[in-house]
Amino acid sequence: MRPTHRSLLAVAAAAAMTLTACQSGTSTTPAEQAPELETGLVAQLALTPALGSAPTGAPTAGRLITPHTNVQVTDVLVADELDTSAATLLQLGSGPDAPRAAPEGFEVVVAAVSTRDLTAPFDPDPDAPPVFALTSGEERWEVEPFGSFFSTGPPTGVGYWTAPDATFVLVVPEDETLALAVTDEGRTASIDLRTGELAEDADTTAGLPYYSDRSAPLSGEGSAAGAVTDLGGAYLPIDVSVRLFFDERAFVLSPWLPARGWAAPGRIWATAAADVDATSPYVGVLEFTATADSVFELTGADGAAIPALPEPVSWSAVAELTSFSAPSMSAAWDLPAEFAGGTLTVSLDVAWTVSDLPAAFSGAPATIPAVPVTLGG
Repeated sequence: MRPTHRSLLAVAAAAAMTLTACQSGTSTTPAEQAPELETGLVAQLALTPALGSAPTGAPTAGRLITPHTNVQVTDVLVADELDTSAATLLQLGSGPDAPRAAPEGFEVVVAAVSTRDLTAPFDPDPDAPPVFALTSGEERWEVEPFGSFFSTGPPTGVGYWTAPDATFVLVVPEDETLALAVTDEGRTASIDLRTGELAEDADTTAGLPYYSDRSAPLSGEGSAAGAVTDLGGAYLPIDVSVRLFFDERAFVLSPWLPARGWAAPGRIWATAAADVDATSPYVGVLEFTATADSVFELTGADGAAIPALPEPVSWSAVAELTSFSAPSMSAAWDLPAEFAGGTLTVSLDVAWTVSDLPAAFSGAPATIPAVPVTLGG
């Protein structure tokens, strides 16, 4: 049967539509799939390219602190596929053939971390540095240490960061937690890299005990004037002015301390320090000794005295003359973990010496009156 005029018009119209579609660039074929990345840890870079956004997890977003580390998760990108510019920036390759997509059921996580301008509670032991690792489910990838800072020390105090930043590129299952884990002094604390939330292990090892609500600034000073003479009267009295003060000091709760290790379950260490200077024509021959529990008096919120650990403290005028800051005395306490504050009094009722001989001080002890210590908020 010959085609009718109407059927010929229909065929022509269909052909025209097909031609128009081809000319406009549309296609009915599926989009080309981007090359896939290998699963696991893909790369660690010593930079932070500022991809993604900052995490929002509590209590302090993206912050993990252990005795010898202080790390901030600065930004995180989670995607099924990276664009070509991101792949190039992350040194995964350039152009459309660079692998940049996650297999089905997986996702790409780009997490940047930094220690820049952050101070760890204590200087790390070069012979036993913290160990950094990334974990996802049963998988664990140990990563290169980062966060090194070089300082020339006093008197110049010049220093610079040598490796403060790191960016990790991983391809991990969508439904598994991805964490940065830090093993420090035999314990491991971790933080979720997607959300910035601390894991439960961080409450006992890191994080919370070092945040601002676990530290109370101390301010105040006391002074005394008198004469120091040896007990036998063989030396003329030496006029002395003594000043006791807090030079940017704080009362700090810590789960770990050098030489003490980790606090017992349900307990926490506390530390405080005070500074001393003395003025005298013969200041170089003065010294005193005491025990921390006789110098520092901590009173709890209920009014009960909490003695410091009875360890020796000392002060030397020679040390004062040669140091780059005023010599200090410190004390430590073993407290209940729920300790929330009280008052702290510091008094120099101490044993003096003049040229290593026992001496007496005629003035009243220099005392810093009770200073409020408020923690937990």
